[in-house]
Amino acid sequence: ATFRVAATGTGLSSQWEQSTHGGTAWAAFSGAGATAEACSLQVAVANSGTLFRCVINDSCGTSATSRAALLTVCTPVSIADTALPKDTLVTGGDTARFRVSAAGTSVTYQWQRSANNGSSWSPLSGATSSLYEFKPDTVDTQTMYRCVASGQCGSSVTSRSARLTLCYAV
Repeated sequence: ATFRVAATGTGLSSQWEQSTHGGTAWAAFSGAGATAEACSLQVAVANSGTLFRCVINDSCGTSATSRAALLTVCTPVSIADTALPKDTLVTGGDTARFRVSAAGTSVTYQWQRSANNGSSWSPLSGATSSLYEFKPDTVDTQTMYRCVASGQCGSSVTSRSARLTLCYAV
């Protein structure tokens, strides 16, 4: 991540600062470019939420402080268990359950259904959690289900598809 500041004046010097306390306490940044117009750092998830600002001094003894910039570190979304969801056999009248598990920053879920063996998929209204439960109807037999997990930074991943089979007692 790189933060930049621009200033005009005579005999300028700068010092970048960082705050991991929401801006209530600041410490000098000691990484690359700590005393330049731009500072850079290799980021990790632990850096997310850190504020950065630059204090600029001139040769007349005055100083100005830039506004703080928030560093947000996102992790791409991934399916935590690639074996999910699993094909499901449900006895007529029982509840069908499909589950998926995803990891990433601010993960959201959207379940989809295919009635044509995966040729096309339709989103399921209200099916936006890691668990999708419903009471299937006879038209649901051999229908396929999958989940699209999306993250805060625009990454998304689609789970494997699972087939629902209904069986009725004779």
